[in-house]
Amino acid sequence: MQTFNLWSVGVWAAITAIPAAFFGFTPGMAAVGIRVARLDGAQMVGVWRAVVRAALTFVIIPAAIRNIDGRSWLDRLTGTVVIRMR
Repeated sequence: MQTFNLWSVGVWAAITAIPAAFFGFTPGMAAVGIRVARLDGAQMVGVWRAVVRAALTFVIIPAAIRNIDGRSWLDRLTGTVVIRMR
């Protein structure tokens, strides 16, 4: 069972970080019509930003705490913002 748990965390991390790094959204984000964008206007979010966002999402608390403009700790740390696509 422990091997299965490690594989499931690895698959979750891959599904979360890889699409976010290259396309700006995960499958779940695409389903609800949101994406991640960089504040400096660059086209791709980038690998290190996506990995940091995935790691902090795994911890849950940084993703849940938001400031007055709705940005979470994930966004403030990585210089990103979540925007609507539709």
